[in-house]
Amino acid sequence: MASKANGKTEFQREEDMQKAIENIDATQNALEGLNDQSSEEILKIESKYNKQRDPLYKKRAEAFLKIPEFWHVVLTNHPQLGACINDDEEECLRHLLNVFVTENDDIKTGYKMIFTFDKSKNPFFSNEKIEKIVNVTEGGKITSTCTPISWKEGKSLVNKDKEADGDEPGFFVWLTGEDPECGLDMGEFIKEDIWPNPLNYYLAPPDDEDDDDEDADAYEDGDENDEDEDEGE
Repeated sequence: MASKANGKTEFQREEDMQKAIENIDATQNALEGLNDQSSEEILKIESKYNKQRDPLYKKRAEAFLKIPEFWHVVLTNHPQLGACINDDEEECLRHLLNVFVTENDDIKTGYKMIFTFDKSKNPFFSNEKIEKIVNVTEGGKITSTCTPISWKEGKSLVNKDKEADGDEPGFFVWLTGEDPECGLDMGEFIKEDIWPNPLNYYLAPPDDEDDDDEDADAYEDGDENDEDEDEGE
C-alpha cells in the first residue's frame, strides 16, 4: 500500500508536483512572450526617437569640428580603446575630424560608423571617409564591411601588424577587418560608451594623469607626515 502524507498518497503528491511544474512552465512561457513583445515595442520607440535625435547629432558634429583633435583625444582617453591604439595609429587619429554613428531603422540588425579624416594633411592614407558597417543576422551572427583604405606607400597600419601592448589588435586592424569581434569589440565601445556623449571622454583626464595625481597626493601626504614627526621631536 502506498504511504500517505497530508492525506495524499505518494503517487498523488508526485502528480501535484508535475501539475505545478507544468503550470510554472506555462506561466514562464507567457512571461517570455510578453518580454519579447515589450522588447519589440521598445525597439520601435527607440527607432522613433533616433530619427528625432539625428538632426541634433549633426548639429553636435559641426561643433566638434571647431575643437582641434577632438576625436583623437576622445578615443585615446577611453580606457579600453586607448590601450589598443599604438603610437602610429595615435598619430593617424590626430587627422580624424569626425565620427558619426547611425543605427539601422530596426536597431537590432546593426549600425554604421563614418570616420571622416583630413585627407589634405593625413600622411597615412588618401581616404576622406571610411565607413564601417556592422550587420547582425536573425541567428545572431555578426558580420562587417569596411571601405577599402588607400594607404600611402609604406604607411599601412594593418600590414605592419603592430599591436598595442602586444595583446589586442590595433584600432585599424579592427576597423578594416571583417570580424567585428576580433579582440575587443571596439565598435560597441564607440557606439555604446562614447557616442552618447563624447564630451565626457574629451574632458576626462587620461589614466596616466589620474595615476600622477594619486602619486602627487601620496607624496604630499608623506611630506605632511614627515613634518608632523619633526614637530614631535
